[in-house]
Amino acid sequence: MSVLINKKILFVHFGQSSFVKEDLKILTKAHTIHEFYYNVKKSKWVITTTLAYLITFAKQTIWLLRHTPRADLIYCWFADFHAFIPALFSKIFNIPLLVVIGGVDGVSNNELKYGVFASKWRAPLSRFIINHANCLLPVDDSLIEATSVAKYWGEAYPNGIKYHMPNLNTNWEKLPTGYNSGLWEMGPGDRPKRVLTVALINSIKRFRIKGIDLLLKSSFYLPDYSFTIIGVTNEMRSFINKEYNLGNNVTLLPPLDREDLVSHYKKASIYAQLSRSEGLPNVLCEAMLCGCVPVGSPVFGIPKAILVPELIVYKPYPKLVADTIIFAHEKFNKQRLQFRDHIHKNFALELREQKLLSLIDAY
Repeated sequence: MSVLINKKILFVHFGQSSFVKEDLKILTKAHTIHEFYYNVKKSKWVITTTLAYLITFAKQTIWLLRHTPRADLIYCWFADFHAFIPALFSKIFNIPLLVVIGGVDGVSNNELKYGVFASKWRAPLSRFIINHANCLLPVDDSLIEATSVAKYWGEAYPNGIKYHMPNLNTNWEKLPTGYNSGLWEMGPGDRPKRVLTVALINSIKRFRIKGIDLLLKSSFYLPDYSFTIIGVTNEMRSFINKEYNLGNNVTLLPPLDREDLVSHYKKASIYAQLSRSEGLPNVLCEAMLCGCVPVGSPVFGIPKAILVPELIVYKPYPKLVADTIIFAHEKFNKQRLQFRDHIHKNFALELREQKLLSLIDAY
């Protein structure tokens, strides 16, 4: 594979997630990268937050004016508001635009007011970005066109970009996120009845999007299983304790550093990913590399990661969640390597690196 070493890439994102950092590392190996982090500190005051957005848009415009004339390509994580001006500049300067579709930018959940297509002001910006991109890079093809496997999960289906943009003509290539197996050690084969989930739960919206309500309700059916939820802020801990009469089998922990999650993954028998909206969840794949048996919703990239259809909760019923957890533990308690092997073979970081560099080289 030939790579143009000195290609100048403008890398735009609005969060320093692990998958963003991985792409930065990959692209920096072969190309010259100029990074713009669209970072806005939100306030409880609408006027203050709006002003912060406008100031950041102005900073981004100045940055693009300085760098775009000498750039070879613009690369954006998520087709959201932060990618609008870069898309405009790519059109003006006639340089390629590649956009990673990660989850929020392919969906609409009107009940929870989640997803770019649920927003009156973000939706038109996203449509412009998507229509003017040279290539979309969804982490799972269901973000382009959702499958009916999620038909019982509220607004997860019908969904996907093609549902919201029926006349979509933009090229796209599936590009799953990748994982370094060496960072996520395999735990013991035989494990106690422990269920784990990890997500930043800092609002009621996030609480419901990540399906934590379903997991908590399922815990009442499983008093002999322990449940650990990592990522709960103090404010949300108060909300949960007030709204749910939790049993002694549930533990709520605050957000932890990524490297501190390994020990929790290695101790858990089941990793639950009951999201109502999701792309391809990092934490799910990392937990599977550590030998957790996955249980999850049929939403977007989750079934591809889980692999085994019997471990998918096809209807959002707490009792069904509980029954699936029991099945997962009893059936696979000593067959954990197959889940690690699945992630290693199909979602290795090396696979993403090879395909991403090849795609960049093509433009």
